[in-house]
Amino acid sequence: MIARIAGAPVVLTGSWVALVVLVAVVYGAILERPDAAGWLMGLVAAGVVTVAVLVHELAHGLVGYALRMRPREFVLTFVGGHTTFDTRERGPWSAAAITAAGPVANAALAGLLLAARPYVEPGGIADTAVGVGAVLNLVLAISNILPALPLDGGRLWLEIAEGLTGRPLAGLRALGVLGRLLALAIGAAAIWLYVDRGGLPGLVVVVGAATVSATLWSGGSQALKDARAIRGARRRDGT
Repeated sequence: MIARIAGAPVVLTGSWVALVVLVAVVYGAILERPDAAGWLMGLVAAGVVTVAVLVHELAHGLVGYALRMRPREFVLTFVGGHTTFDTRERGPWSAAAITAAGPVANAALAGLLLAARPYVEPGGIADTAVGVGAVLNLVLAISNILPALPLDGGRLWLEIAEGLTGRPLAGLRALGVLGRLLALAIGAAAIWLYVDRGGLPGLVVVVGAATVSATLWSGGSQALKDARAIRGARRRDGT
């Protein structure tokens, strides 16, 4: 635990520390600067990743807190982060507001950093922090509104569908199909980028995209499995 916010501990796991080290090493290698400045910029990039993910998770928790849902803990892990609550959501629209808060916060932070970019001296540490921060927050904002599980966008899709129809897990089958299609599209785009550019940056993109694709494929497959189970149960119950 490194702090408490809204009464909840902020926890950095051992896997998150491993991610920070990996980001620092890889970013320094991409810059092709084996000197102290390259390592320092790598550490800055790793710090920016930590801030971006923490802002995302804190947004979930603070909106939940405003809706009288006490956050239990904010946890950062190798694959990102998650926020848990002591109480359940008060309904689909409250759940949707909490889910949407993360990507909205990242989009707002990306906008602020882009606005600050012209005032930062090019090539320095601050320029690295602002540039990497703007891109990373924009990526987090966009990726987390994609309609695929286990991303925020997938949960938001289900919460909005439930709010509109009154049926929990409405649209789950469509969400599963979209998740699989996105997994294939991301994988194909990463391979094309590596073939086109190659090198360490391209390899990093391919490895990262493969991880994301596998996660989305797994989430889509589970959604389809759950949708079939729900449809079967409704048929047996005659509903």
